[in-house]
Order: sequence, then C-alpha cells, then structure tokens
Amino acid sequence: MYEHRRKKCGTKRVIDGYRSLKGKVVNMYRSAVNRCKKDKYYIDRSVSFTICEFKDFVKTTNYKEIHGAWVKSGYKMKLSPSIDRIDNARGYDLDNIQIITVSENARKHDG
Repeated sequence: MYEHRRKKCGTKRVIDGYRSLKGKVVNMYRSAVNRCKKDKYYIDRSVSFTICEFKDFVKTTNYKEIHGAWVKSGYKMKLSPSIDRIDNARGYDLDNIQIITVSENARKHDG
C-alpha cells in the first residue's frame, strides 16, 4: 500500500522501513546527503558516492552487528548505526567514513 516505485539498487520506500537493515542504510545515506545540502557547516563538503556504492561499502563493515545491537536494545537512539567521517575536514568519501553508533560518534566529537 505504501510502497513506491523501486529506485536503482532496489531501494524502496516503506513506512517504518527505516528500522530494517536496508532501510537504515538508505536513511543514513539520505541524511548525509541532506546534511551537505542544508547545513552551512557541511556546505563545502559533499557525498562523493551513490547509494549503490554505499550499500556495497556497508557490506564490508560491522554494520550488521551494530544494527543487531540497536534492535535488541529496543531501538535506543544512542545505539543506532551512524556514518562517521574519520577526518572531519574532508567530505563523505568511502575512504573517509566508518559505521559506528550514535553515542560513539558523539563521544568522538566531544573530546
């Protein structure tokens, strides 16, 4: 009922799909793209990869373990998977990102 046309790479939009393994990946990607478009701090940075490339990248990380812990916690925000830029002076490049939890990402930038 709420499904829309499939986009490239099999991405489809489903209500509450952001909690699924694939849905969260798409959500993280879209958030990064929107951040670069709308947030003046990120305006000189960009996302240099497509959703397809990001999906392939995620398969090489510990994303499934992080996502599983997030689900077991009852979807606590602090355990949610997050894209982290390793070097904050650079944009979102596949060689400059890693998947960590929201709390790890916040701690990294507090210190």
